[in-house]
Amino acid sequence: MKHISSNPFIVDHPVPPEYFHGRRDQFLSIKDRIGGIASQCISIVGFRRSGKSSLLRYVQERIGEFCPPEQQPLVITLILSDRRFHTPEGITEGLRQGIEQAIGSPPWRREDNSDPWTVDDGLQALRDCGRRLIVLIDEFDEIGARLAAFEGWGGDWREKAGVQGYFALVLTTLHPIDAIYQELGLTSPFGNIFTTIELGALTTGEWQFLVRDGFTGSGVDLREADLVLLDELAGGLPFYVQLAAQLLWRHGDHPRTCAEFTLQAEPFFAKLWRDLSEQERHALRHAAGLPRLAAPVANIRERLQRHGILRSDGRLFSSALAEWLKDGQKA
Repeated sequence: MKHISSNPFIVDHPVPPEYFHGRRDQFLSIKDRIGGIASQCISIVGFRRSGKSSLLRYVQERIGEFCPPEQQPLVITLILSDRRFHTPEGITEGLRQGIEQAIGSPPWRREDNSDPWTVDDGLQALRDCGRRLIVLIDEFDEIGARLAAFEGWGGDWREKAGVQGYFALVLTTLHPIDAIYQELGLTSPFGNIFTTIELGALTTGEWQFLVRDGFTGSGVDLREADLVLLDELAGGLPFYVQLAAQLLWRHGDHPRTCAEFTLQAEPFFAKLWRDLSEQERHALRHAAGLPRLAAPVANIRERLQRHGILRSDGRLFSSALAEWLKDGQKA
């Protein structure tokens, strides 16, 4: 391989739409729901680094691929890890400002954010003039850390999205919405308004196209042995594919790529581990070949396979993750 200075792979940031690959089935599901005759709400569920934020960015920046122009789609994105949105008032203000930036006039005044009648009137006026409002909420799990502040908020937004039809909600979460509330000893205030879309690994064709496109576009050779290595390290999960491909593109050397991938992936393995339930951790230990472990519960194993953490044959998605588990480096 020859060294090229322009890195074609993106790590640690949502992927811009022009570099997004795969997820055709998920795209069609989203289009059917937010671009149908009546818009519907969607929950996108996937573990960290599965591409949820990149998918939301694509929807926001390429909304014309999901909604026809006559629906006059208006997309607002709120990221709940942003401290501005740590309260219901902050979310309402984010929605108000987003609408104002899109249409050139405020739907209600800032001082009216706490007046539910005025806010509803503004949203109703937007709906009645034919604008399709779509609210993308990334990292919705963050609400669990501030649940006291959000008491009553979920039921109110369920009415706005469901009964009133003021907007469609598209949320990203690590776990299904019902499970988030159940873990807190509560019943989800959103009822059954959400259709769930799960994100797992890219198909073999999708991730290989991503890699080939990056290597070919930068004039670097790619061999079949390289694809085998990338599959072994990343298993088709988007972030890990981008990381492994970037390292291979930079070094062109398998042992060095493996060593650096292991080093750089370890913090992300630790975050993944913290997100897992004890049953899911048991399933990963079992898949890594740790001794004297009973087979995991079938539905737990199947969920991990749908999300790409386990392969269809029961192995872990990454050989580096297997070694990390065997070494006992679990945060």
